[in-house]
Amino acid sequence: MYNLQYKFSGKEWNDLRKPFNKILTKQMIESCLTTMHQKAIKLCKLWERVAENGKLHNLRPELGNFFADNVCENVCGYELNELDNNKLDLSGTMERAIMLWQKLFFQLPNNLSLTYCRYSQKGRELAKVTRVLTDICIQMLRVNVKRKEALKDNNEEYTKNFIDALLELKARDNLSEEKTARLATDVLLGGFDTISLTAASVLLMLAIFPEHQEAVYQEQLKVVGEDPNIIPTWDQLSNMECLGRVIKETLRLFSPLALIRTPSKDIDLGEYKLPAGSTLYIKLHGVHKNPQFWSHPNEFYPDHFLSEAVINRPKGCYFPFSTGPRGCPAQLYGTIIMKILLSTLLRKYKFETDLKYNELKLKYSTLLEVSDGYHCRINYRNKKSENIS
Repeated sequence: MYNLQYKFSGKEWNDLRKPFNKILTKQMIESCLTTMHQKAIKLCKLWERVAENGKLHNLRPELGNFFADNVCENVCGYELNELDNNKLDLSGTMERAIMLWQKLFFQLPNNLSLTYCRYSQKGRELAKVTRVLTDICIQMLRVNVKRKEALKDNNEEYTKNFIDALLELKARDNLSEEKTARLATDVLLGGFDTISLTAASVLLMLAIFPEHQEAVYQEQLKVVGEDPNIIPTWDQLSNMECLGRVIKETLRLFSPLALIRTPSKDIDLGEYKLPAGSTLYIKLHGVHKNPQFWSHPNEFYPDHFLSEAVINRPKGCYFPFSTGPRGCPAQLYGTIIMKILLSTLLRKYKFETDLKYNELKLKYSTLLEVSDGYHCRINYRNKKSENIS
């Protein structure tokens, strides 16, 4: 989508991927557990007013702010504080940007000419909308430069983050501040948009299917305990198998539309030949809902991910995080922060909804998402959960 403004070559992608691989280690992610939990508690506090009024509430905006605050602080060394302020309306900005992109991409003459698309009325509007994200990243760059200089002057240790790696790339390749900020937006977007949609989808599925919500809650009581103030350890997160199956099943049903790839050499599939340089459109839902691989392809059925079911399924029929060199570099980070968030929320709140699974109206954005929002009632689980600090 953002190729309307800029696009990454293979070299640029590798330059972005390398620092991620060095920074997003198990040790680094484990060091962020307390910060992740603190922000989950902050979200719990925000939703207290919702729990008190008993009305349906769209979960997505605050979830977007939760993940944006985390990726900015944990990965980029910048305090965004959208959970406190909500000045930027990040979820609304993304919805508007995606709507504009879809109109540009699928309507003539935009899809025939990228140049026309970029300078059309909607193309200019898209550039204006996504400018919000670029400006955030410019601010990140400047804050990191100042902090690094201050620590250096005081002979203090400095922990390197992703923005520091981008600043090194900027110096090496003589990039402008604008170009460097545009590279950083890929991290910002990946860190809050798709993952917040997934979290909203998980909570909605648990609200629609209370038996699965109860199973997840009982697991939390067994693994962590009922107090949402308790920070799960790495081992406890690893033992949340029921929650893990629910997340994976949600990703199966609400995955990206497709993978788009360009083969570097000719591929012979027998009946079909894929020439080098062509565009391959790999429809994920065709694989994720293929009855050959899934016993309940169109249902919410977390037991698809019981160990015995996984063993009997061939590889290559489930890849919600993409795959190959361009696969998501933050899969482990995303899994851990998702479990921290859901564990904390579900120990404090019970989620209910009037929506029915078979009646959901869906649309495509970065993922398959619910058209009318993720509207749930948020209720306290018990009196103790009302006294969260």
